[in-house]
Amino acid sequence: MLSKEDFLNAMTFFDEFDHIKDELTEIGGRLFDGNGILYIGHDRLEIKYLDLLKRAMDIDLDEEYDPISYWLYEANENIYGEPDKNGICKCIGKEDFKFWDVECNGKKFRILNNSDLYDYIKYCYGD
Repeated sequence: MLSKEDFLNAMTFFDEFDHIKDELTEIGGRLFDGNGILYIGHDRLEIKYLDLLKRAMDIDLDEEYDPISYWLYEANENIYGEPDKNGICKCIGKEDFKFWDVECNGKKFRILNNSDLYDYIKYCYGD
């Protein structure tokens, strides 16, 4: 399993990449009078990077319930405490703030950042 420091460094990619995508979209909008979006296949790149990160973690993540993907892509979608489709967690999200309450093997976790996410993954999926 990756060290916590390596995991946190890897997770910064997603924040930096989102910022770059926003900048490219803004540039594309200026180039095309606000009618165009500059697309560079970022979704495929992001998915490949996420796959590499999961493999580097060297743990068996449930394909149906992947906590890294959930944290990155879904936690902000469940706004104002609506449970996810399985009813197993409660998420609150706003543009730059989110948290995720989740339970694993009887232990409750409040995930506020990538460090908390690592602790949760290590406890639930690690050695």
